Amino acid sequence: GEMTSQTILVLGAGETGTLFVQQAVEAGVRDVRIANRSPEKASDLARRTGGRAVAWEALGQALPEADVVVGTTSSPTPVLRRGDIEAASIPGIVGVWCHEVGGSRLFNAISINQRYAGHARQVGHAAASVHTGAYLGRYTVVVDDDIDVMDLEQVLWAMCTRSEPAESIDIIPRAWSGPLDPRIHPDKKGFSSRAIIDATRPWEWRDRFPVSQLPTPETKRKALERWGWLVGKGEKPKDLP
Repeated sequence: GEMTSQTILVLGAGETGTLFVQQAVEAGVRDVRIANRSPEKASDLARRTGGRAVAWEALGQALPEADVVVGTTSSPTPVLRRGDIEAASIPGIVGVWCHEVGGSRLFNAISINQRYAGHARQVGHAAASVHTGAYLGRYTVVVDDDIDVMDLEQVLWAMCTRSEPAESIDIIPRAWSGPLDPRIHPDKKGFSSRAIIDATRPWEWRDRFPVSQLPTPETKRKALERWGWLVGKGEKPKDLP
């Protein structure tokens, strides 16, 4: 039906990606594009199914051309990369992560080592504007370098304790969106807004900001080794009763 005339972009050429491409082609979809970090795998799957291979480095161009994007890759490397922001000549980038909870596009976190006034806002706007971060985004959160951007709980903790809604959130209206955004009205697809959330210690009085109570990575590791079994992680140490 309607899906057969759509352009479908599949990210990943592993087992799940292969099954999806095969089913899409069998269902009559005429334009199936495959992107994989290994170009050989993408080309091989495209050859076997009649699809079209897309270079991973060309995702910035391929994403807005697709009507449907299906993510099947299990790689830990996010679509928005640290190098994308560093390419804008912005220093102090420590980590970047596109959280799975937002489909690896709608909720992105960046950690920085603050170096000057306005640094956090600059990073947030850049992350929401570089080619790979601009399409189909929603929330961009900037945190200090003591926050693990891959740990959603830590990112939310920083938002709750280091941001002030009236002062810490910038809104970008009429930003680049696409047909997959479920929140946008069917007649208004193509545009959405962005929230840039500065969840860093305020630059002006960072030296007076309360000391962080987050455990260090080493302390966290030791605690999980000792007590992780209580939350289903690891086995109970033999020296415990």
